[in-house]
Amino acid sequence: GSITFDFASQSILCEDSTGITVTGAAVNDPCFVGMPTTLTASGLGRDATYSCYVSAADTVKVRHCPAGTADNPASATYTVRVISPGT
Repeated sequence: GSITFDFASQSILCEDSTGITVTGAAVNDPCFVGMPTTLTASGLGRDATYSCYVSAADTVKVRHCPAGTADNPASATYTVRVISPGT
């Protein structure tokens, strides 16, 4: 699945995206997120960490955690992959 999301400016707190529908995803399934190339090109967001998790059945969220300094990545499209034994 994928989502285009604009994370807010943060300095030390992590922020989650809205939910992405990924049919068959179950809580505790491993999830991987692809970082958009626009983040490395602009500089904003490139020193942060990005992860994802299955927040509920069929729903995945991307998490942005800044590296301790103000960070406001531009709106970008994040792609996620879930590995689920049920799919």
